[in-house]
Amino acid sequence: MEPYNFAQQTGVFEVHSDGNHGNMMRQMVLQIPIYWCSAEKLNLAITMIGSETWSDIAIIVDARLPSNTSAAEGYFLAARVNQGGCWVYQSRGVFIFVDPVREMFAVYGSIDKTVFLAEGSTGTMTSHGWNTLSLSLKSTWANGSVNGRMLFNVTVPEETSNGFVGLGTTSWGYADFDNIYIDNPGSHL
Repeated sequence: MEPYNFAQQTGVFEVHSDGNHGNMMRQMVLQIPIYWCSAEKLNLAITMIGSETWSDIAIIVDARLPSNTSAAEGYFLAARVNQGGCWVYQSRGVFIFVDPVREMFAVYGSIDKTVFLAEGSTGTMTSHGWNTLSLSLKSTWANGSVNGRMLFNVTVPEETSNGFVGLGTTSWGYADFDNIYIDNPGSHL
């Protein structure tokens, strides 16, 4: 079953059941598909939700890589994503890419990782268990955390003023997402 309200751009996201977490969303594509536009060349899967008018926003999501050889290399969370469909590969926004095995993160102002904003260590993470990612944008500032540990506070590029919320995998492979929370940044973070 397809997740309610999410618009899949690349990859395939399905609702799966997990005995401990209940229903969750899983990215299912394991290798680059046959493509009809340039979006899949990014070598990642992305699904989006929301409105192109969203600006100041806070997002929290639990994410995990399954402990099998079909797991993705990592996952990401994004806000103010300005393009979808065949043009998702040109998207601007704020993207926090997380590698839980290496306990590293990188923040970019573009999905193709050409607009660098920050990078570093996430601190202790569960490599194949649930981790909580958060991203908050207010005006020209963005900050993010993993498992409650603040990772960055950066100025976002001027053209990154509004757009959709996105999440996905940093490569083809399984990754799970649950407890997705979206709100105004002043009300929760």
